Order: sequence, then C-alpha cells, then structure tokens
Amino acid sequence: MAYVALQHPDWARPELDKLAAAEPGNPLFPYWLARIDYDGRHYTDAVEKLQHVVALDPRSMRGWDNLGLALEGLGRLDEAAEAYRKAVALNVAEAVPSVWPPLNLATLLLRLDRTPEALPLLNEALKYDPNSAQVHYRLGLLHEKTSDLPAAINELRESAALDASYADPLYVLSRLLYKQGDTAGADAAMQKFKKLKAAARGITP
Repeated sequence: MAYVALQHPDWARPELDKLAAAEPGNPLFPYWLARIDYDGRHYTDAVEKLQHVVALDPRSMRGWDNLGLALEGLGRLDEAAEAYRKAVALNVAEAVPSVWPPLNLATLLLRLDRTPEALPLLNEALKYDPNSAQVHYRLGLLHEKTSDLPAAINELRESAALDASYADPLYVLSRLLYKQGDTAGADAAMQKFKKLKAAARGITP
C-alpha cells in the first residue's frame, strides 16, 4: 500500500502478486491488483480481477463499485449499471456510507440521459457528503438537462467554491452564464478554467 501511495504500481504489483498467491481466498489482494490495472487503463484485466473479488466476497461494496467503473471503461454500460446498483444497495448498510456508489451510478445515468433516475441518487450522495464538489457538479449538469438554468448555475458555483482546483464546473458555468447574458461572469469563469487547465499541464499562463 505504501508503494501504491507513492504512485509506484510497478513496485506494488509483484508484492501483491505474492500475497495473492499465498492467500488465494483473500479478496483484498486481487482488489488492489485490479485498482492498479484500472489506473493503467487495463480495463479487461481489472474486470477479471474484480469479478473474482465479488465472487470471493459478494458483499464487497468497493468490489462492486470498482467493477462498475472498469465495465464502464470497456463501454459495457448495462453491466456497469448493474454492478453500481449492487454497490449502492450494499453501501446503505455501511457504518459510514461512501458518496461514490450513488455518485458513480448517477453519473452513468446522466450520460445515458436517464435524468429522473439520477436525481434521487445524487440526493443520496449529497446526504453522505454535502460538501462534495463532484456531487454539486453533477447536480448542475442534471439541472441543465432539465432546463433549470438558475439551479444549474447555483450548483456549479457551489462546486467551484468547494474545490478551487476543480476545473470542470467552471467550463459549464461559463457556458451557462453566456446563455443567461452574463458575459462578464462567463468570461471570469472561463479565465479561471483556463488557468486551472494550464496549471495541470505545468504551463505558466
């Protein structure tokens, strides 16, 4: 785990392989191997390992949630939604429920234009973490899809305020402010967006 935290999956993988071979019934080691695969965009390998994880431990919320992410990475969206739904159901019983299962499923549903199904999931995610910039951003996208631009703008502003390093809400905010005729506000949001993107690429504006 120290190697993973140091962003050295090449060091972590052989150690995890040894542990997985020594304890084939322990889902923890294939789970972390799958995480390394997913981060490297080796989605097919990640799916295979995560399917093994949830076979070993069908109540693994993180296993199902990450399986959904890997399946989504392969474009297997119906299977991804089913994995997310299992994670959402298990998440409710967690001592401290995670924001990610309902957020991940809601994000996929928004992508599929299934907006009414996404709203209760985003509200659930918001209950778990009211200060999640990601949740407020997705709520902004949802309100845009339902043509409630004032609500969308409020959520996007909240998202940007909660995480000053998060560029995505600023781009959408700029676009919506232009629609509302607020040119100055739109320009300001776009400048912040460009500055964050430049900083992420190591470019000094």
